[in-house]
Amino acid sequence: MKGTFSGSWIDFLSEKEGNIANTTVIVEGITPTIASPSPLPTASPTPTPTSTPTPTPQGFETLFAIASVLLLSLFSLGRGGKGRRGVAEEVEEKKEEKQRGR
Repeated sequence: MKGTFSGSWIDFLSEKEGNIANTTVIVEGITPTIASPSPLPTASPTPTPTSTPTPTPQGFETLFAIASVLLLSLFSLGRGGKGRRGVAEEVEEKKEEKQRGR
């Protein structure tokens, strides 16, 4: 077999390019023959069992979200009543301080 190759080359790292001189290649030896492919044995695919996820009860996420909001509001109300004074008490205390200053 005989073949002639020609073309150009590009080196992207050094950003150089050039032409390849005509090159003739002769390959001596036995000419390859293509063998007919042997038939592959066919195997029937075995079905794989798929696991189905456990269904969650309808509305579970919604119920959990509502319960969380209620729980947080109870905590905030409980802390606000014990540790802080009401707005009316603060206003009354400011009035008394102004009267003492006069």
